Amino acid sequence: MACLAFLPSAVSCGSNGSVDANTGSVGDSLVPPDSAPVPRDTLPSDTLPPSPPPPPDSTPSTPVVPQSGTPFGMVDLWIDDTLKYGPAPFTMSMNFDNPLGIIDKIKHSRAIGHRLILGMTGGRHSRYTINGKFDLGKWKARMDSFNTPEIRAAVAAAVADGTVMMANVMDEPNNYSWGGVMTKPLIDQMAAYVKAIFPTLVVGVSIRWDWRQEERYQVVDFIVTHYSAKFGSLTAWRDGALTVARDNGVSVLFTINPLDGGSHISGCPLGSTGGAGTYSSNCRMTAAQIRDFGSVLGVAGCALMVWKYEPQLMSNPDNVQAFKDLAAMLATHQAPPCRRH
Repeated sequence: MACLAFLPSAVSCGSNGSVDANTGSVGDSLVPPDSAPVPRDTLPSDTLPPSPPPPPDSTPSTPVVPQSGTPFGMVDLWIDDTLKYGPAPFTMSMNFDNPLGIIDKIKHSRAIGHRLILGMTGGRHSRYTINGKFDLGKWKARMDSFNTPEIRAAVAAAVADGTVMMANVMDEPNNYSWGGVMTKPLIDQMAAYVKAIFPTLVVGVSIRWDWRQEERYQVVDFIVTHYSAKFGSLTAWRDGALTVARDNGVSVLFTINPLDGGSHISGCPLGSTGGAGTYSSNCRMTAAQIRDFGSVLGVAGCALMVWKYEPQLMSNPDNVQAFKDLAAMLATHQAPPCRRH
């Protein structure tokens, strides 16, 4: 998902600049660890864990943001605290966040009944590396910028009322730009650091489901993993993701990639594909693929995400109708929570 913007600038997701959309979860073939294209922009001192947040002044006792059905979202719907699109037909979104605007964004989302996946440690991978390798200290420093009484209280209240669903700690730890040092235990350490600041926050990571299968997550609650047609059988890929998630005790948030995840056909002819993708020889999904892939994956996980907002994608009425159809279908299907199990 790159950059999350993670998972914008998504899923990889980074909202802040975009990234290679095809590496947020699974690569061109199964299991080539640490070998994905460098994203253009995605999702910081080993110090003592931050102190726990003070109790918010007023935490709603019951959720006020609608939580029925399966959450259906898009990456990169926001610029700071302003929506670029909709939010309908999308009921949630995932974006890069900054400490100066996160409270206003939460307030805006609550007012329109929209749900958020936070991406507090997004941006260019170089923000969090030293000499080409991931540096936990730099990552923690970024995370610490959100450790204020005001932000802790705002996030706690938003988790309680359903406005904030969860947070994503990193986009594509399999990407070689992290220097080959990422492991599931390290991702768990990052998730635990976030939970020390925000104890009620569900925490996950955007990653290929087949990454480092010899290891197991112990703290992470969910993974964001996305499908492209070039990965082959949709059902086989889905079943593999669900098996690995079960073995790791995590939930799965599935993602589809309309921009670069269509059938891999030379020249990307319209009709068989949705046209040329955003990089390399990738092709876009057709509206039918958006609907079909989304229908299968949307009922299989805890939520469904689309990588990512683009004016061209959303100016096509067939695509918009496919998203509306998915939203209507998912509204009638109650997904399990995106938590460890």
